[in-house]
Amino acid sequence: MKKKVKLNVACNSFPLQNSDNYIVVLSEEDKSSQIPIIMHESDAKNIDMIIENFEFKTPLTHALSLQVFKSFDISIKEIKIIDCKESIFESVLECVQKNELSVDKKTIPCRISDAIAFSLLKDIPIYIDRELMDSVSMKISIIALPTKANAENGDDNKDPYKKTIKDLSIDQLNKLLKMFIEKEDYLQAAAIRDEIKRRDHL
Repeated sequence: MKKKVKLNVACNSFPLQNSDNYIVVLSEEDKSSQIPIIMHESDAKNIDMIIENFEFKTPLTHALSLQVFKSFDISIKEIKIIDCKESIFESVLECVQKNELSVDKKTIPCRISDAIAFSLLKDIPIYIDRELMDSVSMKISIIALPTKANAENGDDNKDPYKKTIKDLSIDQLNKLLKMFIEKEDYLQAAAIRDEIKRRDHL
């Protein structure tokens, strides 16, 4: 039996360099590795709005689809990423439909961007086989930027990277942000981007 790895949406989307497309990052629960998912801007922005709990007067297509599933007693139990060809990920919805006499299992092919939206809306787990994960993922190595204050507090081994970005100037943060995006290290880029946004709202 193949070992499954659970994935989470790591952060809001990033524009892909020299392209009109965007990146949405899925990561292992311990954030030790990540998968950058390429998708159209409109799909990425829909996912961002779901992450930010944006309220709509009428339901998005994904929310409406879930309502239709529910009306037919179909529930999505989990989402599986089953393959990756030329940077395009294939996924399926593992569903169960209840009727008066039986419970039927259904596997429905689904675009990865739609699958991620369903996962966020209904807290549906996303899985990938370990072998496939290892072949397509990017390993993360957190860069530590220790400061004197952290050393005095004994915090050097407690995720110093996230603790010390607050000590950097905006210019330094923007340079780091550019560097990590170029390296496709989107988890660290997300932490820097969030710090820049926090300062913009002070």
